[in-house]
Amino acid sequence: MPTLLTLTCLLSAAPSVTAQGQSDGAVPVSLSIGAIRTEADRPAIRIAVHADKPISANDLQGNFRNGLIYLAPEIRIETGEADAFNAIITKVTGSVLFFTTTEVGGIETPNTRFFHAIPISIGAETERRFENINVLAETGYVPWFQGSVPGQLKKLRLGVFLQGGYKLPLEDITEGGVPAEPSGSLDESAEDPKTALLRAKASGRFSPELIVWEATGLAIGVRTDGDVWYDIANAEFYSRFEGAFRIRFGKDRYVEFIYQKGSGAPNFNSGQQFGTALTLTF
Repeated sequence: MPTLLTLTCLLSAAPSVTAQGQSDGAVPVSLSIGAIRTEADRPAIRIAVHADKPISANDLQGNFRNGLIYLAPEIRIETGEADAFNAIITKVTGSVLFFTTTEVGGIETPNTRFFHAIPISIGAETERRFENINVLAETGYVPWFQGSVPGQLKKLRLGVFLQGGYKLPLEDITEGGVPAEPSGSLDESAEDPKTALLRAKASGRFSPELIVWEATGLAIGVRTDGDVWYDIANAEFYSRFEGAFRIRFGKDRYVEFIYQKGSGAPNFNSGQQFGTALTLTF
């Protein structure tokens, strides 16, 4: 399609830009549109949408002494042309945060330097062909450092999780008996439809940066995201890694050059993709 080809060429040379503007209580939504080269050596468009509600100062008033229960929606959609990776993940996460308190002016105040987070989530995983839907519940542990570590280490996020659920089969979408979108959108997991799901998961993110020109917000940095799953039910390992070199222009505006190995849930495809992206956060 000429329009798609033109857009692909433009995005190949375009910067990755993130703009943020939100009111109090709003859920920020990140929209990323990029051009990628798939493992099948085909150009494709990658569209990624991610939404989750961050913790604000008002949330730290606490629902009980030395802690709070925090509810947040989270949606992640990654889809693309050709054999690009595809995933649609939506869930509601209720995090229980534990923290110490200290007296400030005679008032007991949460110590926001360090939190113990126990996330409990319920949600679903699928991809744009909707061949199967994984219904999952998840819990885990995430340490959250704020004031007790060097500045760059605040960009580090680590967590361990346990996931359990069921894989529901839906009608296959094929063309002539062959999957409509091979390679990147194939389900390579050992998880069969109509079976229970049980996984252990470890996740990490590190996104340090170096400020080049503080007055303009110009900075350079890297972003690395990684996940490892152990499929307990089938004794299989899956992994996903995404690395990006980024140039930041102002607050939350980025140029990114991305490499991704492994699609992650729900297909756990082991392929790879290269590309650039245009990202907007509202």
